[in-house]
Amino acid sequence: MKNLTFCCLFFSLFGYFLPTAQAQEDREEKREARREARLQRMESLRVAYITEKLSLTPDESKQFWPIYNEFKDKEDELDDTRTLGRRKMETMSDKELETFMEQHFKNEEARVQLKREYSDKLRKVISIRKVAILHRLERDFRKELLERLQQD
Repeated sequence: MKNLTFCCLFFSLFGYFLPTAQAQEDREEKREARREARLQRMESLRVAYITEKLSLTPDESKQFWPIYNEFKDKEDELDDTRTLGRRKMETMSDKELETFMEQHFKNEEARVQLKREYSDKLRKVISIRKVAILHRLERDFRKELLERLQQD
């Protein structure tokens, strides 16, 4: 009789928590979909902003965007390693912090090298003036985006 009561109690609780777990997964999926939609919208705004401000011709755009997107992907990889370290820094030992700092400096050197490499690639597609303006436009776009987000 105890086993029967236990089984009934177990299955009733299991039935209660199962929909809750499914609802939680659904909320997380919806949140991720909204996040992905926001990122795509931001990317579209960035493409339009840079294309307009640099006055890229259709031929320039066709050659520019694959190179630029490749650069941004590689730059994002460097940012990922920096973000991981920031989250754990509070709990790191001094030795771990020393290693982290050394890695940080290597990442910054890699970032400079990456910018130099892709500036050279972009100069083959657009003028040196547009390449120089591009770096300023990236900062301006982030600033404008933050201002829009603060207004909303």
